[in-house]
Amino acid sequence: MDFTWTSDQVALREKARTVAEDAVNKYGRFNDTWMNGYSREFSRELAKHKWIGMTWPVEYGGGGRPPIERLIVGEEMISAGAPIAASWFADRQMGPALISYGTKAQQDAFLPQMLSGETTWCIGMSEPNSGSDLASLKTFAARDGDEFVINGQKIWTSFGELADYCYLICRTSSDGSPHEGISEIIVPMNTPGIEVRTIKDMTTNSHFCEVFYTDVRVPASNLVGALGGAFKQTMRQLEHERGGIDRLVSNHALYKMALEQADRKDALVRQEIAAL
Repeated sequence: MDFTWTSDQVALREKARTVAEDAVNKYGRFNDTWMNGYSREFSRELAKHKWIGMTWPVEYGGGGRPPIERLIVGEEMISAGAPIAASWFADRQMGPALISYGTKAQQDAFLPQMLSGETTWCIGMSEPNSGSDLASLKTFAARDGDEFVINGQKIWTSFGELADYCYLICRTSSDGSPHEGISEIIVPMNTPGIEVRTIKDMTTNSHFCEVFYTDVRVPASNLVGALGGAFKQTMRQLEHERGGIDRLVSNHALYKMALEQADRKDALVRQEIAAL
């Protein structure tokens, strides 16, 4: 098997590195940039390079490009610390989720603004007593005519304060097993009844948020996919979230920063570095 980069891939990496370095000069450098580095202006620049939705099918406005090309661009952006968070979640999973499960009306309404870098999305998943066990979530959306009325609380919602939309994972029924009755609903974050509180972590970052929903009304047409049958949809979405390059490359950027501070004249330190 040939692992040599093609000339096009080399050129793409060089271009991405140049764009990333320029972004750092203009907007600043961030660690874990895909969730800490927020700049809508830079997301618009990414869109002009057609680096949002690179792997999405062409018929949905995407680039139809191989995943390795998105990985190349993502690696250079995150390694440099360029602020890609404003469009990262939508690019990584919200867009693919709507392509897989959304209606044509939803795709027409939301995908173009994702691709242009104009909208930021957050994910309403974890709750105070429901983290990894998604089936135990309590936030409830009750059907009332042609609307859902949502009540509950989410936590660790990255960019809840700045997002235009939340892709909300909630319960629409308490009947059956815990994995049943879960639905996915698009919630505009300017809807009355939503309260967002930022959480500052020990590194002073504040992208995490608590989001409270009190009698929040959204159109029933904002339901994505199957009513009460979205657990499988969410698991598919998590493949995009947990299986991507973002966390791995974030560690590499932190490694390079630590390397600059290491005493590499010390043989024991060099040995520890080599072991990594």
